[in-house]
Amino acid sequence: MNTGIADAADLGWKLAAELAGWAGPGLLDAYEAERRPVAARSLEEANANLTRTVRREVPAEVLLDTPRGVEARAAVARGLRCGGVRREFEAPDVHFGYRYDSPLVVGGGERGGEWRRTPLPGGRAPHARLGPGRSTLDLFGRSFRLLCAARADEPRLKGFEDAFARRRVPLGVTRWDEEAPEPYRGLHVLVRPDGHVAWRGAALPAEPGALADTVRGAR
Repeated sequence: MNTGIADAADLGWKLAAELAGWAGPGLLDAYEAERRPVAARSLEEANANLTRTVRREVPAEVLLDTPRGVEARAAVARGLRCGGVRREFEAPDVHFGYRYDSPLVVGGGERGGEWRRTPLPGGRAPHARLGPGRSTLDLFGRSFRLLCAARADEPRLKGFEDAFARRRVPLGVTRWDEEAPEPYRGLHVLVRPDGHVAWRGAALPAEPGALADTVRGAR
């Protein structure tokens, strides 16, 4: 189910871009490159869960209200703890920790880092608290979002916005008035409408048009 919902989120913003006229010729084709490996991994994980389920045996004694029943229930509990059941119901890395090695992502081949603590190219942009009841996750969904370091170079920032505007790619900019929250400190991070990091850097790019074309599938 989680894979299907993420499939729809990935395809949804790409179709919206196509209908709005700002998609490049490679945008829709990137859907399979991004989502197929995730689906394959999810199927492998689901099959492993199924295999563990089939191997479980629950003795009839678990229903007994006797010392024998108590022992049977304890044995089942021990088997569940040692049999990997927790991973079946608590696997955030499987559902959220994947990264796209995609033609739409700059630096998607980078490795290292932990997805919940740093914005990795191709990975899900991590949550950071912005105030009571507000998260960086609330900034994503309707457009690309540039999370911009407070000491950004003003001419380059304007050039970045102009490059996206000329291509009619929707872009919102969040510039930290003070120090950025920890996962984004010292970084400029471009987040896609589906919440995945398209690019990050310590400085804004000198050629933002090339970046805009990459993330919309025009290169």
